[in-house]
Amino acid sequence: RRRRDENKRPQPSRTASPEVVVEFRRIVKVATWIGAADAATVETLAESIVLQREAFNLLMPGRLLVIDKTHGNDVRRNPALIAWRTAAEVGRICAAKLALSPMDRARLGLEEESDKQSLAEVLFDEVIHHAK
Repeated sequence: RRRRDENKRPQPSRTASPEVVVEFRRIVKVATWIGAADAATVETLAESIVLQREAFNLLMPGRLLVIDKTHGNDVRRNPALIAWRTAAEVGRICAAKLALSPMDRARLGLEEESDKQSLAEVLFDEVIHHAK
């Protein structure tokens, strides 16, 4: 028997930034199987999307290396690259927990409508268009 809160739609926390709330709502709108018990994971995914976007903007165009003026003007990898990579990994883990990939949905028996955009297209559409 399902618990009562599993049928409710998840809500972002009161402390979530406006950017995170936008991503949170986009995820919940597309992934209709997500319940209230998934709210923390959805919010972590939304945060990782926002952080990834911010780090990406710091990296482009062509800022993969920076001059570290505090340590003798050494050329170093941009710290934003580490932030981007970490946010991407956290997002991947959360997406798997929420069955957002076709493989995860198939494993759970969740059917995907072929005429709709994929979740990746919906969530990263803004990043793709921004890079162009």
